[in-house]
Amino acid sequence: MISTGMDKACIAQRIDCLQYMSPWVKNLAHFCNPSNPLYEHSGARLRDCIRTLIDLTTADLEVRVALCARIFDDPDAPYQVSSMIHKHVWVEIGKLDAIIVNVVLDELIRAAADGGVGSRRCETIARTAAALASINVRGKIFSKLRKVLGKTSLKPSRTLPENVHWNEIATLTRFALIASNHSKQAAFDQLYVPDICHIVTLVAGTGQTLVRKSVYGIIMNFLQSLFLARAEDASGPDLRALMDELITIESLQLFGLTRQSSTSEYCNYDLPNDKAMIDSQEALTRLLVRMIEVTAGSKGKNCSGCTRFCRIHLDVRSLERLASAMDELGYINGFSTPHGDTSKGIPCAWHTGNLGGG
Repeated sequence: MISTGMDKACIAQRIDCLQYMSPWVKNLAHFCNPSNPLYEHSGARLRDCIRTLIDLTTADLEVRVALCARIFDDPDAPYQVSSMIHKHVWVEIGKLDAIIVNVVLDELIRAAADGGVGSRRCETIARTAAALASINVRGKIFSKLRKVLGKTSLKPSRTLPENVHWNEIATLTRFALIASNHSKQAAFDQLYVPDICHIVTLVAGTGQTLVRKSVYGIIMNFLQSLFLARAEDASGPDLRALMDELITIESLQLFGLTRQSSTSEYCNYDLPNDKAMIDSQEALTRLLVRMIEVTAGSKGKNCSGCTRFCRIHLDVRSLERLASAMDELGYINGFSTPHGDTSKGIPCAWHTGNLGGG
């Protein structure tokens, strides 16, 4: 009843409704508790409640902006309501058990993907997911991203953005960035170094500028959080040097980005040919290996994760060089197909994410 009447209420009444609804949100946990009379095995009622809350968060935001600017002379009023929804609804949900938080995260990702990456709906929902940001939620997002990258091999395409799963990949990348922005546990960020490196090597330099900036942002957020936690440690200067290197034009180009100055906007940087792409992937992989070594705090034989990551991804580079050589001999493959004919193309493992090691 509250959600259906919100559009007819003024700003103050909407805020009052949200404050009234806040204690009720905790009852959502009863739908997941088998010992509670409200429990439903299918979970349909719970998901319907979550979708209603999502619609309440995103519905007619652009219309409300225009109306508030014209009637109330306050274009920020809708965002004040959105911040109250975040405080009284989603923050409260973030305090619930992990079971219900996982269900909520699934619905948020589905709703954001429906809006499309870069849309107001997707960005609003991604910021909403920040209320759920915890070490477990970040792991869930990375797990989903790895799985959907694996699905691309079932329906291969010439490039990753052309794949049917690209919209979901781009949406999850945005969620991963937002979650890293709101990390409250810098000491635990290192748990997901393998996931971050694996995903970055597959997604970096592809798709829209927003997605490329998101991949770059995930790396920078990770290094900055570790630097803040280890500023006084022996690895502090190395982390700072690595961050300084990542803001150079050469490093930006590894992520498919470039900019004229430190204050200008990012724009796409596309490599001219297959050889440049392979060399860029190798340079990016070696940069990530250095990052693993610096953040690990140990080198040499103790850095087993670094060795495994390097072996998997540099082996792929050798395979791609072989594929490129086969192209020159007239063979057709999914990495570089002559004359644009992909009807008989063989999908490239690098672009499908089917590396066997993620």
